[in-house]
Amino acid sequence: MISRLYKLYLHRRIMRNRDSIPGHITLVLSESGLLTSDGYKSLQSTVDICRELGIQMISIYVDILDTENRLKQEVACRLIADLERMVSRLSYSPKLKIYSLDGELYKEVDGSVPEIFFSAGFGGRDEITKAVRSILGDVEKGRVKVEEIDENILESRLMLQNEPDVVIRAGGRNLSDFLIWQSVYSELFFTDINWSDIRDIDVLRIIRDYQMRQRRFGR
Repeated sequence: MISRLYKLYLHRRIMRNRDSIPGHITLVLSESGLLTSDGYKSLQSTVDICRELGIQMISIYVDILDTENRLKQEVACRLIADLERMVSRLSYSPKLKIYSLDGELYKEVDGSVPEIFFSAGFGGRDEITKAVRSILGDVEKGRVKVEEIDENILESRLMLQNEPDVVIRAGGRNLSDFLIWQSVYSELFFTDINWSDIRDIDVLRIIRDYQMRQRRFGR
């Protein structure tokens, strides 16, 4: 009963400051934290909260720890399949983009907000490397001149151009390399508990904390 009242209190406090609600939240999760029934239950609940608050985008990166490529592929396939099942249970149809382990677009579905961007094991270093190779390919074909290359061209080749306002690292203190280009000015939050143990009030507390921060954007 107390937790329900506190959740309602946090929700109301957040909605009183609608202009400072983040537009884009990034979740950095481990495979062990997500590959449980509670892990996807927490994720579904977080997506619901974002929809209620009017948050436009949720980007999700799952860090796959296996080093052997075959095992990584198996884990990535399971993560994607479980995500699709979770989305199918929602009472609404969010816009969805799913990227596979090699950074290729696996599935895209048009829908409502929040938009869900999901990457299974394809991190930021891989993303930037792929973008640079794409630019070099266009240079070789004469489509792009070397002197024309700038940060705007690089950003246009990234999987996601939208910069996250909030990055939540669940169950760890180490940053991942996901969205390392896009998240340079993001507000970072680390949780002491694993994702499978995250509660609605934990997510709401982070959003409320974000609202009270003075963002400096590197200044």
